[in-house]
Amino acid sequence: MKKAFLLILCAMLCLRFLSACTEGAADETTQAQTHTLQVGYSRTDISPKTPVPISGYSNVAERISTEITEPLGAACIAFT
Repeated sequence: MKKAFLLILCAMLCLRFLSACTEGAADETTQAQTHTLQVGYSRTDISPKTPVPISGYSNVAERISTEITEPLGAACIAFT
């Protein structure tokens, strides 16, 4: 919940910054045009579904994962 709030706050600040930048640069020809900013957000689970080799342990022979203790996710935000 806290991350979602911070993400929304960041998006709102970016929108405010972009609108302030375009307001000062507008002249008579561009004032008639409308500019829209589209924002997209996605989040997905990327935890492995099958056992995978565990790397990073140089003193241990190759190990294979047995369970998922913490889910692994990825998030992305896009501005166009």
